[in-house]
Amino acid sequence: MDNYTEIRNKIRSMTGQKTPLLLTGKVESVDGYTCTVSVGDLKLTDVRLRSVVNDEESKLLITPKTGSYVTLIDLSGELRELEVIGYSEIEAIDIKTSGDININCDGTVTFNGGDHDGLVKLQELKDNLDSIKNYLSALKSAINTGLNGVGASTAASGAAGALAFKGAMAGQMINFKNMENDKVKH
Repeated sequence: MDNYTEIRNKIRSMTGQKTPLLLTGKVESVDGYTCTVSVGDLKLTDVRLRSVVNDEESKLLITPKTGSYVTLIDLSGELRELEVIGYSEIEAIDIKTSGDININCDGTVTFNGGDHDGLVKLQELKDNLDSIKNYLSALKSAINTGLNGVGASTAASGAAGALAFKGAMAGQMINFKNMENDKVKH
């Protein structure tokens, strides 16, 4: 027997740990940090989705889709300490650190609960500001046209000024694009 195998066997005999058992089964249901998995005719309950289920705030929780297949590891060798370690389909990934991050399979990412809606798309913001700039430029031009456009010697006023202003502003508008990136919420 080589040294590696001998060391491994001695550690196992000291800790009482057997060789881990790997199983593949179908997810029947998910409930928080655990799920129920069918392996053949055997229904395994309380299969952990996290290595340790405790009161710690930080976590990495990968939730499988109901009906998908998962790979389980049984650390006890007696079907008591089961944990999911592989996934055919994932419903969600929840990462909680000092902040709160949630990555969903639909491509959305939520930071700190998402109470502030989506992040601003920079190009749409620039386009919206350009739209305001163009509108104000047209407004300034229309005012100048209304004041100076009726006659060279007389400033336009009253109905003539209003008509010149309306003509200069015809077709001018501010168009806002949706600036929210609803795939990333913060």
